[in-house]
Amino acid sequence: MINSLKDGEKMKKILCLIFCFMMTAGFSQNKEELKNNNEKESLNISKFNILPHYFGFPLSVKFGWLYRQNNFSVFPNTGIFFSADNGPAISSSIGMFIQKDFFKWDINAFYDFVPFTMHKKVSDQIVYARNNFIFVINRLKISFPARVGRRLVNEIKFTGSQKELLPKTITEISQGIRFDVYLADLGYLKATTSFSFFTDWIPESRFVNYRLKFDLPVTFKLYYVDVGFVYTFYNTGRINSKNINAAADYQIEKSQEAMTRRFSFKDVQKYSSMHIWGAEIRWYAARTGVNSSGFFISAFADAGFGSNEVKKINLIAECGLGAGYTLFDNVPFTFQAGFNQDLKPIFFLGVVSRIIQGV
Repeated sequence: MINSLKDGEKMKKILCLIFCFMMTAGFSQNKEELKNNNEKESLNISKFNILPHYFGFPLSVKFGWLYRQNNFSVFPNTGIFFSADNGPAISSSIGMFIQKDFFKWDINAFYDFVPFTMHKKVSDQIVYARNNFIFVINRLKISFPARVGRRLVNEIKFTGSQKELLPKTITEISQGIRFDVYLADLGYLKATTSFSFFTDWIPESRFVNYRLKFDLPVTFKLYYVDVGFVYTFYNTGRINSKNINAAADYQIEKSQEAMTRRFSFKDVQKYSSMHIWGAEIRWYAARTGVNSSGFFISAFADAGFGSNEVKKINLIAECGLGAGYTLFDNVPFTFQAGFNQDLKPIFFLGVVSRIIQGV
């Protein structure tokens, strides 16, 4: 048992190193392609391509064959995803990305292999598909994401007056809409906002819930210092009516980890509603100019409150220090460590924080 746990930890470290390497390779390739494409009026590309996504979760690296002719492109691909909505998870994917003018279509099938599930029976495997129609109009991006497949949830059971949470793998159908808006992009200042609304349906128990999330990050870039602020709001609830009579109940609340992306790896409270204000400052000892690379040290602090059925107002707080390396002022590999309101240690190791944006 101990050896299997050690092997699992080694595998996670190896996967993280591979993930970071592919991120760097993909970013360098994209910068070179952009430079070459700007020199040509007519585009005709057919080549192997690595496509990283590092601004916002889920983080991903896709690789496949890209065909592009002027403003139309097709990219069949396979890849690796890191998500954190229901705890840290690493998934493999296969899919296709199609783009024409302002329209994008992204469809993928996923299999979660971390946390390790391959030793479980077929009905407990986490396999699902995602489909996303995207429209980009000037500074506005509208997305229609959908998810269909298996997911691990906690079913609520009562034994007398005691509430128990029983892990269960269910089939779920989710559909939503998301708006991303670029409010300002002045070089030294970047402000964006995003709003999303989802409904989740579990057919076997006729259970329906909704999720609503709003983010407003603002970043100031000075010569040696980056300063970022963000406000995050999250709310979820069960949808009940005369026509919807759920046969079971599930835990739908989220922890603050799902919002801040910093994990304590210990049991934490979950909330149906959260308001969180965050700030982060980064100091570069030797930033030489625009699109430069360099090490930085950082400090962060988050404060807010969450609500659940036990208590209406629960304090949410996190603070700590960090360090990292920024590649071309856009890809900040960063590590953060600190503690939360319960004095439990928290950690973040990733490609980009939710507060500081690339400018």
